[in-house]
Amino acid sequence: MASIVLIDDDPDVRRAIRRVLEQAGHSVLALDNGKAALASIEAEPPDLVITDMLMPDMDGVEVIGEVGSAAPGLPIIAVSGGGRVPISLLLDTAGGLGAVHTLAKPFEMQELLDMVAGVLK
Repeated sequence: MASIVLIDDDPDVRRAIRRVLEQAGHSVLALDNGKAALASIEAEPPDLVITDMLMPDMDGVEVIGEVGSAAPGLPIIAVSGGGRVPISLLLDTAGGLGAVHTLAKPFEMQELLDMVAGVLK
């Protein structure tokens, strides 16, 4: 189906999302940080990027900005569970920077699959 780069520093979340996306037929490159993801995206742009917002080294805000420069038009779904910054602020910022959809953690995997299907139409 589609190639997806998934970026999340939480290994359990990353593993769960990857499994669901692969079961839906997608090819998923799951990475734990934005820097590695950006290098991969620049080398071979995927069909979709899914990024967490709060990560060490390069957060989701930086990822969205850099992806927008490196691969304009590449759709991004931003996810966040909040933390030191309120979820609504993070997700509103992601949307303002160009994320096509945002999703607050925890979420139902079917909700993510529906978003992915909608973006990839």
